[in-house]
Amino acid sequence: MSYLRSFFGGGGGDNGGRHEDDGGAEIVERLVERVQTSTTFEDRRDALKALRSLAKKYRLEVGSMCFPALVGILENDQNHSELLSMALDTLAVVITECDENDSDDDTDELGEKFAQIFIKDKRPVSMVLQLLDSYEFSIRRPIIQLLTGLLRHRANEVQNILMQDPMAISRLLDLLQESREVLRNDAVLMLSELTRGNPQIQKLVAYENAFQLLFDVIGHENSDSK
Repeated sequence: MSYLRSFFGGGGGDNGGRHEDDGGAEIVERLVERVQTSTTFEDRRDALKALRSLAKKYRLEVGSMCFPALVGILENDQNHSELLSMALDTLAVVITECDENDSDDDTDELGEKFAQIFIKDKRPVSMVLQLLDSYEFSIRRPIIQLLTGLLRHRANEVQNILMQDPMAISRLLDLLQESREVLRNDAVLMLSELTRGNPQIQKLVAYENAFQLLFDVIGHENSDSK
């Protein structure tokens, strides 16, 4: 699977590292095949769980081979929240910055390329927005993280996609009314990326009374800290 590294600009390093990466690519490839072709829910679930566990170590391989399978789950398995949660979480891992000690998103060229691939067709973004109708924490949180990563890497393109959906901004602002503090805080970060450098979206956000919602979030934080 050395073509994966060459496609994304890799290829350096010692032979031992390359052999390990090739072994990881073969494992990922087999797991993707199980997710896409297995006839039992349990086998698909277990394969997807394994992919999620490998997503950080083998980010290149998982991101390069898994997108069709993961988007397929978003489209065809909307009644299986466990699959949706793992698919969204895996997408969030491969698109967002993996090194938590590195806060410079400009250095994450791999995440930027994966984000570009994900938004090449706007349908996956629309499907992610529709899944916000779910109230489950395990679905909502990776959605917010995924959208935040997409906006950081490909802000203009993602903003344009969201503005084509008349309900997108309202759906995202509704997250500020979340009763769960972690999701509210994540939503504030995501909305900061959403409005960055886009006066039109800033006006829409103001029209939707976002400032009052933000004050409400601050009020929640103050009351929770007492």
